[in-house]
Amino acid sequence: MTDPAMEEVRRCDECGKPMARAARVEDGYAYCGTCYSRVFKRVQCSVCGEPTRARQDGREPVCSACRRKDRCCSRCGKPVDKAHRIVQGMAVCGSCAPYYAEPKVCASCGRLARRLSRAPGRGFDEPVCDRCRNQNFETCSVCHRHRKVERRDEASRPVCPQCAADEPARHSCPVCGTSVPGGGVSPCSDCALKDRIRRRVRLNVELLEQPWVQSLFAGFCAWEGLRKAAGNMTARIDRYAAFFAEIDRNCETPGAVTQRQLFDVFGGEGLRRGFLAVSFLCDRLALDWDASALEAMIETRRIDQQAQTWRDQPWAAGLQRYVDDLEQRGPPLKRKTVRMYQTAAGGLLEMAGVESPGALTQAHLDRYLKRHPGDSANLSAFVRHLREHSGLALKLQKKGGTPLSKKDRRLVQRVQSLTMRLDTETDERRAKALLAALLAVLYQVPIKDVLAASAADVAEQSGALVLWSGVRDVRVGGRLADLFRRWIPMPYGAGSGLLFAGRNSVQPLSYDTVRYHLQISTATVPASTNSDESASEA
Repeated sequence: MTDPAMEEVRRCDECGKPMARAARVEDGYAYCGTCYSRVFKRVQCSVCGEPTRARQDGREPVCSACRRKDRCCSRCGKPVDKAHRIVQGMAVCGSCAPYYAEPKVCASCGRLARRLSRAPGRGFDEPVCDRCRNQNFETCSVCHRHRKVERRDEASRPVCPQCAADEPARHSCPVCGTSVPGGGVSPCSDCALKDRIRRRVRLNVELLEQPWVQSLFAGFCAWEGLRKAAGNMTARIDRYAAFFAEIDRNCETPGAVTQRQLFDVFGGEGLRRGFLAVSFLCDRLALDWDASALEAMIETRRIDQQAQTWRDQPWAAGLQRYVDDLEQRGPPLKRKTVRMYQTAAGGLLEMAGVESPGALTQAHLDRYLKRHPGDSANLSAFVRHLREHSGLALKLQKKGGTPLSKKDRRLVQRVQSLTMRLDTETDERRAKALLAALLAVLYQVPIKDVLAASAADVAEQSGALVLWSGVRDVRVGGRLADLFRRWIPMPYGAGSGLLFAGRNSVQPLSYDTVRYHLQISTATVPASTNSDESASEA
């Protein structure tokens, strides 16, 4: 195949004699007819055995027919029988050839363009760019091709001449045979999407070094759990490729992909954003994923980050001794509780502006609680620590207890409000958040225990549902049981499937997610769902 760029050569690269046209172009060198007959000897093709001509350069001779067999465009990947350009020894199809052409000046707008053509019917006798030539073109609302506008429909959307005819043009998809609006041979939208995904995946696979990561990424892109939709699919694949590229750089074997390693590489926020990839890895690599362990790792990192934020404060060492004391207590506190205690104590010391925790006074404590009354429970452990280690007799003001009758009225109001909103809800995620909050309020169960419930925690008994049989024995019947079955239709009594699974199928909904959906539905967050674990563990 003669490279068009080589047609301008007027001298043979072998003998230097002028020539009207090269007889052969090989590896960028042009040969005249005489040199071609002398340099390229008659041999048999190493593939098909047919006679051909080849240089005696040590390489296996291959005829032109075998070279073209199964050849694809180096830019778009489409099959190429007759190349329109050869770039670095690779064939380029006619559609992609203009991208390798030398830019020239448009006769109409003066801009540099790689594709110039005449259009006398549109008033352009000189070569012009596609922008000038198609300046009156729009994307047809029927066939979605960029063409001349014949008319507009009732919604003022453009319609091309073929689609505006009495019998609109249609063609069969060359891949699946589906009837597609418009003329030409373009594939249907589903096949076009699959082709875009395939080419994008192949492009990103080449950026990964380890074969097992390449296979893992290709499997993820073909995974049924990954929704394929037009719009931003290629951008999504690029983002997922970046996720797997981090695994490629930090893990040498599939066994090195663990929950701890993924957290060290991506952090809590990175794992939250890559929830689909995490779900796939848990399924494909059988990862032992523990939501509570992940929460502990996240909170430990937050504790360390807060300590680094306050490291230059004069009371930082005293605060760290308090945190160390919390971690050595028994029974052990949850990491989130430690972080909340640390935050409250650090906030008090920062507002007071003292040199050490031992310099705090009752006035400092009262002033802080006046601004942050919700931190009273989180400061109880700090007040006890100061009393035991510094001899400070600080006191936390206790709020007056709410009368039992008033608590009952509030409980009834919350249950009624949540039930009414659950009856009219149509969004599945919001309905599950409301259902979890309703169960926590009605049966006085900590919200995290509700969210962590699995199918094994539910049993059918006499038309009702029993949650945590043998432990709490929460019986759900009547209207609430119907709502439960409506929004959580799954086989109860067996399996480890989470009832309130989050976007990452191996983790439950977080309390922050429940609170967000409650706010979106304009419902008040139930006070009993704010599990006061920090106060109880103190």
